[in-house]
Amino acid sequence: MIRSRRAAIGAALLGALLVAGVPTLAYGEGDTAREAKAYSAMSTSEEVEAQKAKDEDGKKDEKKKADEKKADQRKSADNKKSG
Repeated sequence: MIRSRRAAIGAALLGALLVAGVPTLAYGEGDTAREAKAYSAMSTSEEVEAQKAKDEDGKKDEKKKADEKKADQRKSADNKKSG
């Protein structure tokens, strides 16, 4: 056993660094870089899907407006012919 409190605290800190710190320093940079790339790729694909959905909705709205305009023009033309 360690007799002094200061030595015990030092040994505990050294052990904690060996257990948690060294592997983090050795392998942490590569792991976080991969995770960051994966996260950004996922968020990018989600953003692309969201944009595609918005574009499709926009196209549907434009087509609906065009169809309504054509219908109004046909009604106007029919009213002019009959009137």
